Amino acid sequence: MRIDLPYDVLVAKQGVSQLHRTCPSSNVFRGGMTAPILVRVLWSHWNVPDTGSRYGSLRGRRNNPYEKESENVSNQTNRRVANNGFTLIELLVVIAIIAILAAILFPVFAQARGKARQASCLSNMKQQGTAMMMYAQDYDETLFMYRTRTPNPYEKDTTGVGGSADGLGTSANGRTFFNQLLDPYIKSEGVWRCPDNPNAFVNTDLTSDSDTELAFRGYGGQNSYAANNYCFPSGPAAGGGTAELGLPLGELVAPAELYVILEGRYYGSLPKDAFVRKNVLTATSDYPQYWKNLGNAYLFRFPIDLKGAAKDAEAAKLVQGRHSSFINCMFADGHAKAVKATTVANINPDGSSITDVATATKNLRLWDPYNNPTDTTK
Repeated sequence: MRIDLPYDVLVAKQGVSQLHRTCPSSNVFRGGMTAPILVRVLWSHWNVPDTGSRYGSLRGRRNNPYEKESENVSNQTNRRVANNGFTLIELLVVIAIIAILAAILFPVFAQARGKARQASCLSNMKQQGTAMMMYAQDYDETLFMYRTRTPNPYEKDTTGVGGSADGLGTSANGRTFFNQLLDPYIKSEGVWRCPDNPNAFVNTDLTSDSDTELAFRGYGGQNSYAANNYCFPSGPAAGGGTAELGLPLGELVAPAELYVILEGRYYGSLPKDAFVRKNVLTATSDYPQYWKNLGNAYLFRFPIDLKGAAKDAEAAKLVQGRHSSFINCMFADGHAKAVKATTVANINPDGSSITDVATATKNLRLWDPYNNPTDTTK
């Protein structure tokens, strides 16, 4: 049996050289071949890529499932490449999600940073507590002095009118303050600087950022921490002398429940509705308003102070201005912890007095060296 195929079909599908190897007979070139040779040619045609011959349909594309699947995959890939950009709606959705996440996470990050600053400040107060206990061991079990009436160790220029280039005003020149008395046990100015006090100075105040008038620059030795005035009876009023002495540790009824150093912008502090102690509080002094020195409040702020009941609400906000409304406190046994600012100052959040007697008494006990604020005989 002989089947004739066009010669150009055979050449297109196999090539001349392949045809020579497959069917060297010259009758191939005359356009004819036997049936066995035809089978081999058709098999080769099925597995050889299409060269674009006008007879390419002989491959049977329509009946080849593998080629159809390949074409489908190729078409899908082309569609993906053509549609690989964001639509406007998709872009707006992504932006909205990012904005929502930012609104949720940013306050969390800010709170975490605030807690880190509070921890740093608490570490400062623990070091102050250690220094206080070392001082007491060196000075007959007595608390450090609140201040002494001796030349300030950082005094360099006493000729200035009101203030001078050394960062000390004339009122600070003749005083040595409690942080300077404890410095030999600490030897680091950073311990007296609270990270949440935006206007902190230590030993000398060379700028106006501390809101202090010129004559009182550097007064107090630093402006991040305040002493509990009840622990330091006034020396001169108690019979003269050059220092406001600290109380003997043996007189303290409950050292673990007594504030000694607290956070404040002036070196002295007291609670609101303070009780009377000998040589500590008088009705004619500013002492009843010393709660306005706690936290970031400053009673003697210059040029506009915080004196008077009309400034109570403003002062209360400033008292609660550090560490998410907490104040770090160092106690007479040397430990330190954070206490709610309103508890420390003995105020309501708006600066008004606490009317509940039991609550107020509990708050005031933490200020009283004798742990009994209702006893005014001591």
